[in-house]
This record gives sequence, structure tokens and C-alpha cells, in this order.
Amino acid sequence: ILNDSYIAFWVGRDAQNLGIFIVPVVGGKAKQLISGDLCPRYLDWDENSASLFFYGMAVPDIYRLHVTPEGASSRSAQPLMINGIVRSFDYHKPTGTLVVCTTQETMQVWRLPFTSELGRDEKVVNIQSESIDAIFTPSLSYDQRELFFAALNCQSGLHLFQFEFDSDTLEELLPNDPSWSNEWFPAQDPIDGRYIAFCAMRGGANELFVYNRGTHEIDLQLTSDPDDNPASESYPAWAADGSAIYFVRESEGIEQLSEIRKIEIDRSGSRIRSGPEEIVTTGQQLTYPLPDNSGRFILFLTGDDSLKVLDTKTGSTKTLAKGGQPVLSLSRDDVYYIYGSSLYKLVDWTNAFVQQPEIKLIRQLPQNVTRAGTGSSLTVANDAVYAVLFEAAQDSIRLFRLPK
Repeated sequence: ILNDSYIAFWVGRDAQNLGIFIVPVVGGKAKQLISGDLCPRYLDWDENSASLFFYGMAVPDIYRLHVTPEGASSRSAQPLMINGIVRSFDYHKPTGTLVVCTTQETMQVWRLPFTSELGRDEKVVNIQSESIDAIFTPSLSYDQRELFFAALNCQSGLHLFQFEFDSDTLEELLPNDPSWSNEWFPAQDPIDGRYIAFCAMRGGANELFVYNRGTHEIDLQLTSDPDDNPASESYPAWAADGSAIYFVRESEGIEQLSEIRKIEIDRSGSRIRSGPEEIVTTGQQLTYPLPDNSGRFILFLTGDDSLKVLDTKTGSTKTLAKGGQPVLSLSRDDVYYIYGSSLYKLVDWTNAFVQQPEIKLIRQLPQNVTRAGTGSSLTVANDAVYAVLFEAAQDSIRLFRLPK
């Protein structure tokens, strides 16, 4: 790993770790910084090139080693007290954020920003519960202070939970109602966060509901299908101004026809009410509808792994990207999405019907995480993009703060 002046590396020979060394980038003799007693590997410089992060296998932890032109000693390597065996890590210099992937077999959210000084600005947040066996459809709150998700309990099914970062509290979101099951796809309203739209199974099919966090009650059942025309509703998404909820309705017939629908929401009273409902578009295996700020353009995914945009004014549809299920988020006129192991930005995508939008690679993501489907989400804030990624093999969630 290199900075402007040095290349740092660790050396191993005959199954023995010989330590960390540096050599000037212009060439010269290598200098040993630390012995191999800690079995160091996975190196990264901090933002000032004043110290190195490394993983020590002998006493498992991530360490910070101060580096000067004269070298360093093992006594200056300080552990950061990471909980779990580290698989890999990455230090992002512009934001001072350390991203860690571990083998800890619990659900965890890691938020590890660092300053140039030794020490941690925020602690590691561990979410642990004996009642949680797996995680689905995570959704970060509009103010990035809470995480909503569906947790699977092998005995009782899917239930919605909320985790508050500031207080480290984990609690079930909805009142215990035995008449429904399999609650998932939570979506918080973008205005004041009072309402959570979600889908749950009642009467054998998924229906949409709206939960009021102020009254702790279900304010609204958005959908109710007749027995002679069963269907399942899922993938709720709020309009940017909170005036409507978009969702997918999938028939249970042979053709499995999907409809993206829109229900207007009246927020003028003490309880929200639903208004007119309309079909936005129809197709095969449509998922994850996402309206832009104006409501004219709707992003969605299709069964052939395509990311498409619909102009609701003209009815035209255009393919923006194809090649694997992405994870999506909007910010004004830009789309952030994940394909494979990379975060991309789709610039000026609302003009896609005039010219193909520019695609910018923002950064590579850490390995060993699932980046698509029901285990991941993206949330765009003013200062950064927050990616919630699910590590299925370990039933673990990681929260990454990524620069725009």
C-alpha cells in the first residue's frame, strides 16, 4: 500500500511473518517498522500518511501504527478493539471512515469514523438478539439515526424491528397482532418520519399497511384484494413529498403479471387517508419502483436484470443499465446504484430519453457482502451515500458511509 512518499508492505517467508516494512517510492533500502510478533497483514495508510492501519492475526484486532521517517516500534501499535475476526477492512481517507468486515456470527452495524488523532469518534454498534435468525429488506431512516429491517425468526416468521444508533436500542416495531405474518419491506415517509409503509401477509396474500409511530397503531390498510382475484403487494416507496406511495402488485395467475401502482396519500388530518389509485405501468416481474422528486420519472427493475426508467407523462420506457440486480437510491437528479462490487452514479438520468446518461464509478466496495436483492439498501443524505449491505453467510449487516 503506498502514499506520496513510501510503499508499506508486510513480508512472510516459510509460514513465518517477518513484519511490516516501508521503502521510499523513489527507491532505496527497506526499513522495518514492526516485527512479525503480531502477524500483521491488510495494510492501509491514514489520511495524513502519519500512521498505518493493519490487522494483527496473533492477537486478532486492527492496530494503528504511528510512522515517522525514523521508523516505528511495536509499542506504538495500538489496538482499536474490534469485536470479531477481521476478514478485510478499508480506510476511506476523505471521510475518515474505517470499513470493517468480520466473521462475527451476529447481526452488526459498523460505523467507525476516525479523526487524524488516535481514537474513535463513534463506537461499534452491535445488534444481537436470540430471536433473530436472518435479516431482510433493511431501510435506513431519513435522518440516518435509525435502521428498520425485517428479521426472520424460524419459529414465528418475519417481523419488523427498529434499531436506534444513539441509544443502542433494538425493539420490535409493530404491535403484536396474530392476524398477520411475514412483515417486511419497511419504508419510512420522507417528511417527518412519522409513518412506516410496509407489507404483511393477511389472509394468505401480501397487503400494504401504514404504521403510525406516534400513536403506535396501524393507521391505514392500503390494499385489500378480493378472494376471486388474489394478488400480492410489495416494494412500497414514498413519493418525495409524501403525497403518494408507489408499490408493485403481482397477480397470482399463470402469467404472473406485475403492475406498478400509485396510491395518493392525504396527510391533512390527524390520521392519513388513502386517495385514488392508478396503474403506472405493467410488465413481467417488476420490482423496486422508485419515483424521482418530481414524480414524473419512475425507476424500476425487471426480471431480466435491467434498470429502467419510465416517463409517466409520455409513457415511454428506456433501459439505463443491465447486467445484475442493482441496489438503488435517488438524490435530486442523480441515481446511485450498486452493481457487482462497485458503487456507481448515473448522472442526469431524467434526460435519458434525449441522450444516454453518464455513468460514474464512485468507489469499490468491500468484499464478502451481498449487494443486491432483499438484503441491501442505499440511502442518500446531503453529505454521503449510506449503503446497508447484508452478509448472508454470517447473518450480518454492515453500514457503510460512502462519499458522494
